[in-house]
Amino acid sequence: MSRSYKFGIRWTVGDVRARGFEMLRLSIASAFQLLGAAARYVVCVNTLSVDEARHRTGSLPASVEWRRVTRDDLAPFLYPYLGDVMAEGVGWKLAPLRIFPNHYELSLDNDCILWHLPEAIGEWLGSHDRCLFAEDVV
Repeated sequence: MSRSYKFGIRWTVGDVRARGFEMLRLSIASAFQLLGAAARYVVCVNTLSVDEARHRTGSLPASVEWRRVTRDDLAPFLYPYLGDVMAEGVGWKLAPLRIFPNHYELSLDNDCILWHLPEAIGEWLGSHDRCLFAEDVV
């Protein structure tokens, strides 16, 4: 992709229910509404074809790259920890470890819909650190 961007956002999706693809569409749309061309958008697809994932997701307001990922995209040191079921599917989020190795990278779950840019993400983008970890909270 030739356009200039500050960071990349990635999602991971597999063969999930229809509601999961609707949430993915909304997550991508909300991120694009907040960040526009400042970000690059990639969906990593596993356990089904890219064409099928794109079809199930529906139309998007953003230029999204779709990338097929397989177990071969995993770092070999992860194999013993993920097992045959990829740690109940969570392991797919690590295939590959980085999509944007020279830029800030944000990995969002398909059910993460951003109404505004969280303060922590704004601070992260303004820092020189390239890693930000957050976990689900109640």
